[in-house]
Amino acid sequence: MSTGTFDPEELEFLAEETMVTIIPSARYPLFYMLGGDVGPMEPSIPVPVPLWLAVHMRQRKQCRLVVPDWLAVEPLLKLKEDENNSPVFTSMPTKHYIEISQVILESFGDEIPHSNDIRRLTKDILDLRLAKLRASVDAFIKGSNVYAKVDNITEVELCSLRNLLTRGVDQLDMLRSAGTYRAPVAAATVEDSTTLSTNPGSAVRSSRLFSSDRNTSVNS
Repeated sequence: MSTGTFDPEELEFLAEETMVTIIPSARYPLFYMLGGDVGPMEPSIPVPVPLWLAVHMRQRKQCRLVVPDWLAVEPLLKLKEDENNSPVFTSMPTKHYIEISQVILESFGDEIPHSNDIRRLTKDILDLRLAKLRASVDAFIKGSNVYAKVDNITEVELCSLRNLLTRGVDQLDMLRSAGTYRAPVAAATVEDSTTLSTNPGSAVRSSRLFSSDRNTSVNS
């Protein structure tokens, strides 16, 4: 998949390629997949699989999930506190933390302790970060910068404000075309791979992601 922005559905697809650990309920053979072979699986022996395969097997009562360490109340409380106290975006445990947490809670919520608290905390963290992102976009546009690089932003967060940002950039381009706006020579930057740009005709560029097709299924 090429570099660029993604729709929420595409981001969830990418997130489901994340490897998680499951405990199979029975013996299963080696699965041959484009992203790499998975298995063979033995009962009660932990094995890494893509998240989408874990969901598929869970629906058939073929496994249970070893919940990622970060997806628990205490680690999320710490993440929330750090995010609330930091003027910049803090590093998340994974770039797909929202998508992964949603998929896991939807599919495995009944076997995860304090799942409602976990769901609330992930939403709180997202809300804090989106509020910070809105303020950053507002300052970016009002500050008349040519471009800015933002640290620790995830694709789903950037996607949520894509329309707001592109409308602001379009308005700046209109002012430039009318000769009523002059961009400064300097640029405001923070080191990272996510770029916000006000250059005419350009769009928000997010980090490059890779995915593989999912044509292999598990028979019940």
